[in-house]
Amino acid sequence: MNERQLRYALAVRDERGFSRAARRLNVSQPSVSQQVRVLEEELGFALFARTARGVEATFLGRKFLDQTEQAMTRLTGLADVARRLRRGPTRGLAIGISSGIAPFVIPLVIEALRDELAHLRLELATAPSPTIQRQILQGALGLGIIVEISASHLLPELKREELGSVEMAVFVPAGHKLLKKKGAIDLAEIADTPLVITEPNAGYGELVQSMFNDKGLEPNVVAISDTVGAAKLMVRSGIGIAVLPALCAPTELDAGELVRIRLATPRLVSVDMAVRPGIEDPLAKSCGVAIAGLLRKRLKGLAAIRNVA
Repeated sequence: MNERQLRYALAVRDERGFSRAARRLNVSQPSVSQQVRVLEEELGFALFARTARGVEATFLGRKFLDQTEQAMTRLTGLADVARRLRRGPTRGLAIGISSGIAPFVIPLVIEALRDELAHLRLELATAPSPTIQRQILQGALGLGIIVEISASHLLPELKREELGSVEMAVFVPAGHKLLKKKGAIDLAEIADTPLVITEPNAGYGELVQSMFNDKGLEPNVVAISDTVGAAKLMVRSGIGIAVLPALCAPTELDAGELVRIRLATPRLVSVDMAVRPGIEDPLAKSCGVAIAGLLRKRLKGLAAIRNVA
């Protein structure tokens, strides 16, 4: 059986006649009759029977043609998919970005790959750095931009390239009392202030707690969030303050919803590009080089401003 025979049979069923089906298909009536007859011979049962009301599908014919219609619909859908694929990107790349620096990094990734985007299906995933590393190792991501919070959380199986560093900073809502103090702030000054942290066992939350503990302080943790985005919302709502990467909230800072305060004793975290060793995908390699170059340049520029300030 072939697609033409199936189309002709469906037309006969719908039009309840061979002549009307032929007119609809813009072919001759003998051609429709012949194709349906060949199909019936292959199936081993009749699809149609003549009645006083015209041509109607037999019991077996109705069952078969119902399934045929569904199959033809799926076939048409596959053809549409193929057309979209021909028109659209022919290559794909999935990139993971640490959620703490995603607002800063994502625009730079798009800028670095601007010339590739017309032919590239780009997938961006934001998640904690440990999650991104696991997904790279599993092959779900081609490369990742991660924050090196703790050496114990780095997977030794991955290849990493340091791109620069980011300061941790204190984020407070607009009008917070800490803004009355001018200049940088010491952790001792905020030890009793309600604090929002993230990922207490494997992320910025763990880092922030260690920063306080290193100074013999116990932070006043009042809320724990699973993402940096949720932590920022909690700070905006007035639940508490947060210590997060300085680059995590460009939009909120521009809108005046959050205010960033530098720490008197800066704490830097490394920004790395992570890939699987021996990666053979030339697309991931070329895109990685472009992204790394632009990120390294921008992070270096930020470091220069920080050192002058």
